[in-house]
Amino acid sequence: MGKLIIRPGTAADVDAVQVIANDAKTLPFLGGFTMRDQLVGLYEKNAEFPHHVVAELDGEIVGFSDSKNKNTFYTEYDLVAVRTDYRRQRIASAMYTFHLLRGALTGKHFMRDQTIHFNTVMQDRYLPRLGFSHIAGLRSKVRNFSTLNWWMLPIESEALDRFYNLATTGPHEVTFEGLSSLHMWPILGELYSKSESLCENIDNKLLLKANRGKARDLLG
Repeated sequence: MGKLIIRPGTAADVDAVQVIANDAKTLPFLGGFTMRDQLVGLYEKNAEFPHHVVAELDGEIVGFSDSKNKNTFYTEYDLVAVRTDYRRQRIASAMYTFHLLRGALTGKHFMRDQTIHFNTVMQDRYLPRLGFSHIAGLRSKVRNFSTLNWWMLPIESEALDRFYNLATTGPHEVTFEGLSSLHMWPILGELYSKSESLCENIDNKLLLKANRGKARDLLG
């Protein structure tokens, strides 16, 4: 068992993340590209809000996961990758859990993910096992007119418990950093208040409140 920390990435993590991204076995449809400058810019913004996380196992970066926060109602996952020699250790699940917890703390209603049509591992096994539902397939000019499949997961207490248990019952001791700091709480609270103000009825407000309370309890 190792000590697995899921935390916002920093500029110091970029080279390790770039190595993982360039491993064709890790991201077979994206391997070989360079995005170092982009990563530096993204990770520097984590000081303001933790969009992009890394998985640090015993001091070594073994995975990364990115997200977008452009909509009040949902968070959109972006890339997720784990070093091939650390697969099947629930590291990716722990990174997904970080995003889900953050979504609950900011009043999101659901999480959204997308996959390219030939990523059968994600589509046939991983996302359905996590509880995502397939909602659409959109033809794209990207990657030889491939189809992008969209997936959705409602944020609710049951999902938070399930993700957290999945992440923390693996072979490593897992901690989530960057969501409970005194610096981050006011930012998360402001976003939550904005989302709550847009709720159309009391039931939606109660759901957001329950999700936020569950996330705070899980984070301790």
